[in-house]
Amino acid sequence: GIFFGLNSQHTRFDLYRAILEGVGFSILQNFEILRSISNKDNIPDYLRVSGGGAENNHLNQIKSDILGKKVITTKVFESGLLGGAILAMMGLKIYSFNEAVKKMVHIDRIFQPNMEKHHHYYSCLFPIYKKLYQNNIELFKELGEI
Repeated sequence: GIFFGLNSQHTRFDLYRAILEGVGFSILQNFEILRSISNKDNIPDYLRVSGGGAENNHLNQIKSDILGKKVITTKVFESGLLGGAILAMMGLKIYSFNEAVKKMVHIDRIFQPNMEKHHHYYSCLFPIYKKLYQNNIELFKELGEI
């Protein structure tokens, strides 16, 4: 990644926020790819997160603001294990997928997007993020080879 546009007025918190915004922008970039493949403009409707990053409320709110979508955390930290349990229930024909999810996946918190920030701030920054990536992709490759 790159810190771009820094000056002497920026603080440690600005750098921290920039890292979180980079995560959010990379998710948005993946959403764009998903939309182009599916030919659907409004998917997904929300982002459900779990694991270590899901415990970071700042990250979840930034993701929500960047995506313009709800970010939902679940009460289960180890979602991989939960997924295995859901598949086992399906394999044993105890539950269908939808039934298992309803019984086993529980929402902890919902982060609502700040649509003003989404439209007037992040929508302006995202094209710059994409240009930075495209303009530096060869340098990223070279760096990865060191």
